[in-house]
Amino acid sequence: MGMLRILLRSKQIVLTQNLKVYNRRRWFGLYSACLSTRINNTGFDLTPGAERDNESFLKSFPRVVDELIETKEQGFDDFYRHMKEVFLHNVPHGTLMYGLSSINAHRVLNKKPLTDEELYEVHLLAWSYEILRGFINVVDDVVDNAETRNRNLCWYKNKDVGLHAVQDAILMYARVFHVLEKRFCDKPFFPTLIGLINKFCWEVNMGQSLDIRFALNFRKTRSLTEFTMDNHDRMADKKVVMGIYGPMAVAMLAHNITDPIAFSQAEHVSSLITKFFVDLDDFIDIYGNPDETGKLPTDISEGKCTWTMVTALQNANSEQRQILKDSYGRQNPECVKSVLKVFTELKLDDIYRKHAKSSYENIVRTIEAPTFKLPKSIFYYWLKIGRAHV
Repeated sequence: MGMLRILLRSKQIVLTQNLKVYNRRRWFGLYSACLSTRINNTGFDLTPGAERDNESFLKSFPRVVDELIETKEQGFDDFYRHMKEVFLHNVPHGTLMYGLSSINAHRVLNKKPLTDEELYEVHLLAWSYEILRGFINVVDDVVDNAETRNRNLCWYKNKDVGLHAVQDAILMYARVFHVLEKRFCDKPFFPTLIGLINKFCWEVNMGQSLDIRFALNFRKTRSLTEFTMDNHDRMADKKVVMGIYGPMAVAMLAHNITDPIAFSQAEHVSSLITKFFVDLDDFIDIYGNPDETGKLPTDISEGKCTWTMVTALQNANSEQRQILKDSYGRQNPECVKSVLKVFTELKLDDIYRKHAKSSYENIVRTIEAPTFKLPKSIFYYWLKIGRAHV
């Protein structure tokens, strides 16, 4: 914690004293204005029902937890009390974008009012993805030696948890399948649902592994060869895309959509949205306020293959490139300062704004294409609720 505080403090000093500080709110203000204009121009109203999703979704979580820890076994009260704490600490926090986007897709595609029990089942499906996101984050925080997640202390940092957090994460993962089988085994889409969830877990963990390996390889060899945009984009796609596409695909199946072109389009747009938000997340790790992001910045000191680093290398001269090679990925405040100085010299904030605008416009063009088969509001909703943590 001490080193991370030093790194954070050093970064704040550099950004405040030597750099023109990038204003995260200004970027989100510009982004929100662009989105608002697009929504108004296309005639989509994303608000009916959407504003109630968050409240009703959160209210359903205690019942979901009760179902997750429901058991007829005797003598395990302490264990189940512990598991309840695991779920409460690691799941209902952050943007909840996987769950909320899933609910929105169900709401948009549904042709009739849902009963209370049907709505709960929609919420249960949505929470399943959020629980799996929590499982992945718990393990990822241990591997990354992270300090905070969603403004809370990482689970493994809590008293009497430590590396037992990995076991807790496995239990979270296993319990999701128990509840889904109990609730949905008689549904026609159940086999595909399990396949999508397994693919989600595999792809995300593969992406996390690539993220770690790129950083480890760089720190060992100081070779910049793996820091390419192709590697970054492939890693990002693995880490996030199934979290966007998976819940959407389940909603489509639940509402009897079987057109393979529609599924292909949904996966393609999910990939575009993934890149948009992963690039944003990389950028905010450098320029964002930890009080707003809920995480301490670590990408520079850990030597991550990020949009910011790859873009810096693409634009750096030989001297700047050597500084990045020597200073990136080191647990040293002076090295962090050197990297940030190069990022500023290259005006990465200006480059990012142009890049983000182009990426956003590409998503809009894809959604607005005459051949697009799915309700556009599903995808605009993603852009509306999305934040840096994807």
